[in-house]
Amino acid sequence: LALVARRPDQVRRVAVLATTAPDEEVPWLDPGQRDLTAGLLDRLPAVVPALLDAALAGLEPPDPRDPAALRLLGANPADRAAPADPGVGTRIGDMLAEAFAQVVRGMADDIAGYSLRPWGFTPDQVGAATLLLYGADDVLAGPEHGRWWRDALPDARLEVVPNAGHLLVVPSWPRVLDHLVGPPMRATSAREAVAFIRRASSPPRPVR
Repeated sequence: LALVARRPDQVRRVAVLATTAPDEEVPWLDPGQRDLTAGLLDRLPAVVPALLDAALAGLEPPDPRDPAALRLLGANPADRAAPADPGVGTRIGDMLAEAFAQVVRGMADDIAGYSLRPWGFTPDQVGAATLLLYGADDVLAGPEHGRWWRDALPDARLEVVPNAGHLLVVPSWPRVLDHLVGPPMRATSAREAVAFIRRASSPPRPVR
């Protein structure tokens, strides 16, 4: 969304999936996390990473590819079908392995970027057509978060996916591509879809 706000000439459509609203608008952090972030707001930026690393120590999974590690993605019973697909399960495991390659530093940076620093834009600056997808059974970022984003963004459509949890990106990927590039005329590979998105987002070339 920051890119959309800063470069409206480059992005015409965007999709937002299972993204939390600010905690002060739609409370979702547990009390311990809320106290942690509140206690860091007045600390010098140079010391915050080390403090977050210490606070999050031990959260990294012994084996990122173990299904038990899915809890770190906010997965719940509504998501059980997603990792059951062998290909999807492998990709999720690989993603978690990369996420924890630097132990908890990635988690620390996410918290600092989302909760401790100004975003650098306001939602009303996002002019692109925005599709908001939220799982009806997502216990981490449920439809109430989508409703906040829908009301905050100028051009947003909220769709709540039945029987889906926080990993709704798996069953909803075709809907995302449909919003970004339109319905496919034929079977489209991921490489072709990305190339099409880049072409569609590029400014028109001047006519000579």
